[in-house]
Amino acid sequence: MGRLENIIARNRRPHGFRATVGMVWRGVLLLLLLGALIFTDWALTGDAGEPSSARPPAPGERRLDGVPVLRPSAPAPPRPR
Repeated sequence: MGRLENIIARNRRPHGFRATVGMVWRGVLLLLLLGALIFTDWALTGDAGEPSSARPPAPGERRLDGVPVLRPSAPAPPRPR
């Protein structure tokens, strides 16, 4: 057999099992990683209970658990027609 016939014969054999096993392993690893992120504190960075900015609030600024509370802005005046 020549080189071309070897290549054709090799490509006719099914390689689906190896590809399937590889994809199953990747899926299992992905599910394990997602499970670890969901059911542990790996997804949290630093102290989750601490506010990221420790600056004191400005006068008149309201904060709830370290997060500034925004007030709705005044409605825009109607545009003339």
